[in-house]
Amino acid sequence: AAELIHQAVYLSGAVLPASGENRGTVVVVGTRMRSLRDAIEPVAGVTAEPGYTTDVDITDRTAGTQGLLDAVHGVTVELRRAVNSVAAEDRAVTAMWCALAARSEAALEDLLGEDPSAVSIRGE
Repeated sequence: AAELIHQAVYLSGAVLPASGENRGTVVVVGTRMRSLRDAIEPVAGVTAEPGYTTDVDITDRTAGTQGLLDAVHGVTVELRRAVNSVAAEDRAVTAMWCALAARSEAALEDLLGEDPSAVSIRGE
């Protein structure tokens, strides 16, 4: 999950210049992903590698938003899976981060003109 979180953090900054009127949502999603990264990095011990790049077309607002959505979705999936594998005392916190990622997904879907309520269970 750590690599996916680093990807989402990177993309949130990379797509920002082309985000236009979607800038506020992209900033919120990026802040959430950075908060998650900062919370798990000491535990996971996985830091972002220098020179990170992406294949996402960050100059196109729609492609950039879709790329960020894909990255955040990957984070949601991994966190949802982790809820059942972490220690009992960590489940509530893991579920909270999963919910935060899921809300970020919904916000990005809305930017893309998709209906966020069409997804009944996030993280699958």
